[in-house]
Amino acid sequence: MSESAYKTFELSSDGRLKRLFSESTQLDMANNARQVFPDTYSANGYVDVLSVSFILRNKIIHGDYVLPFLTPPAPEIDTESDFVGLEQLIEIDPSISSSIFGPD
Repeated sequence: MSESAYKTFELSSDGRLKRLFSESTQLDMANNARQVFPDTYSANGYVDVLSVSFILRNKIIHGDYVLPFLTPPAPEIDTESDFVGLEQLIEIDPSISSSIFGPD
């Protein structure tokens, strides 16, 4: 991730910002450089290798033994502004279009 997940926030029960997965509303730690934090990763859904027998036996999908499959960053299209961002990337590098949509 270009920005560490450790630099993200959620709202406390009284409406103040707090660091994600922490009860602390002390935000100064989150202002450190991203290099200070451990690397964090975002799922992109490119590859999931699943065991049907594991899923049927345990009634869960992934369990607690998951190996990473690292990929280059991938644009996600979840909002209209994401689509605008993808259009801008294609303007900069038209080969992105054929890698997403196939050759003309």
